[in-house]
Amino acid sequence: PYTTLFRSGIMSRVKYSDEFKARVVREIVENDRTIASVSASYDLPAQTVGNWVGRYRRDHYHRPG
Repeated sequence: PYTTLFRSGIMSRVKYSDEFKARVVREIVENDRTIASVSASYDLPAQTVGNWVGRYRRDHYHRPG
């Protein structure tokens, strides 16, 4: 679900597919799980998962005005 990029032997960034991010976010939004529990089950940083959820909520729950 992700690609690890190496530069000079040092891991610099991990890129997750949009499908993977959507699956993780759905577990939180649709199954009423916490960011902490989902991030732990996928071994992901909670900050990263929180960013994905925040982006999802902004994109799907934006209220004009």
